[in-house]
Amino acid sequence: MKILKSAAFVSILLLSSLLMFSCKTTSVEVTDAAAVEAAAASGQEENSEKPVEYPVKKENEVWTDNSGKAEPFTRGIVALRYKKKVGSFNIAVKNKADKLIPVLSTVEEYTSSAFYLKSNNKIIKLMNDSNVKTGYSKNDEALRVTYSVPDIADVVVEFYVMPSVEGGVEDMVKVTATVINKTSQQKELGLKAVLDTVLGEIDAYHFYTRNGVPITNEVLYKTMANEKWIVSRNPNAAMQMFFYGADCTPPEALALGNYGTFDKKEWIPNMYSFRQFDSVYAYNNSALAVVWPSFKLNPNESGKCVFYLAFATDYENPQGEKYLFPESEDENTEEVVLPQTPAAEDKIATRTIEPYKEAEPQAPEKKQIQKVTPPSVQKKKKPNVNQFSNQQLTPEYVQNLLDRIIALEEDDASLNRAEIFQLNAELDAILEVLGL
Repeated sequence: MKILKSAAFVSILLLSSLLMFSCKTTSVEVTDAAAVEAAAASGQEENSEKPVEYPVKKENEVWTDNSGKAEPFTRGIVALRYKKKVGSFNIAVKNKADKLIPVLSTVEEYTSSAFYLKSNNKIIKLMNDSNVKTGYSKNDEALRVTYSVPDIADVVVEFYVMPSVEGGVEDMVKVTATVINKTSQQKELGLKAVLDTVLGEIDAYHFYTRNGVPITNEVLYKTMANEKWIVSRNPNAAMQMFFYGADCTPPEALALGNYGTFDKKEWIPNMYSFRQFDSVYAYNNSALAVVWPSFKLNPNESGKCVFYLAFATDYENPQGEKYLFPESEDENTEEVVLPQTPAAEDKIATRTIEPYKEAEPQAPEKKQIQKVTPPSVQKKKKPNVNQFSNQQLTPEYVQNLLDRIIALEEDDASLNRAEIFQLNAELDAILEVLGL
């Protein structure tokens, strides 16, 4: 019996111990929870008095998101604007009344002016394309737009704002477009730009040559060595477009025409002679398209294309030639392309063209008897075909010469007979070589 009582007593003690341990554990958990709640309440009180400062991730220099408002980049009289969600850009100039005047079309979120990439036979418009990733970055002098075409290439377009004259106001933009091969093998890549101009659409003519001669019809240039630059203007503003001179990249083709002519899946525009800048699809809508020679690039190699734009407002003329052609002494000195041989296709000579003057009457000289070879015996010297490059013997080059001669002859205000004689001589020689 004592043994049973002792066992019962021990059992009671063990049971009491277990109960006490269980109650202690629950009590600690409750106490801890209360402490957490109290700490949280205390933390909230402290936060209400002094907010906790968490680390903030700094925004990357290149914007990769499509949110937020894009602030214009303004320097001097130039304002660069853009739409982050589509990768587009636009240029405006600020007049003396601080009003911004667009020089490129502002419709459809600036997407009518664009860069194009050609890979094999595929042509990609580098904006408003869900497959192309775009980003922006800028510093005090430039705006940069980056287009990334997955598994093909990156294209980086930099708009660098600068003055045409040292110490002057910023009135020029140097545009550098760089294409980078992002494939694992050598690849041929091409770049093209279309600028949807608007200034000439409220002027008597859409474009002018550097001599002020109006361009009345669509035209395709294979070289800009003679023209040097094109002007789009109206009384409010003017824009010079340079694709020749300094470090400009010589284009494979440059076309002026109706925007509908360029808004097609054709790499080099299909131009027609003497067609107006209007069409059944687009009225009074002029644009410029420039196509550069393609690059054969190894993996991660890059090639670049450079051109310049110069601006002016309030009836003034742009002064971009002072930067690109600083060595020009006077308006009668100009660079002209002389007949070239295949071994020296890139040689350019400079000479002075004297203004045309009527010959003054002179006293007749005494005639001297000379031996004359009969016409049947005379041999006419034919121009050597090797004097001309393959480019000069193309129908497009001949048509450009004809357009230039016609434009000069129609414009009495800036009639340059010396240039007309020179162009006619070149045209006659080319036609004779071609047998026309």
